[in-house]
Amino acid sequence: MKQYLLEAAATSSMKASIMPGRSRATQWSAGLIAAAIGLTASVLASFSAWLLVTDPATVSNAMSTGDAEVLLRVIGTALIDILRTLVGYL
Repeated sequence: MKQYLLEAAATSSMKASIMPGRSRATQWSAGLIAAAIGLTASVLASFSAWLLVTDPATVSNAMSTGDAEVLLRVIGTALIDILRTLVGYL
């Protein structure tokens, strides 16, 4: 293993990759999926924080009852309103 790492450090050939057995396409697609998950999580977190400021009664009611459907409905409505506004500017 030590010799393999030394060979990888000394040469820049494709066969001496740090992660043997993984192709570049696999690494690239895993990175793309991780980025999409991170982007989705950050968008949902920002909308939740925005709803907590703009509509605290709905958020607190949804949290106390444990009903995520209400939050998803409000977030979806907000997204549709944003898209309508953006299309209105075009």
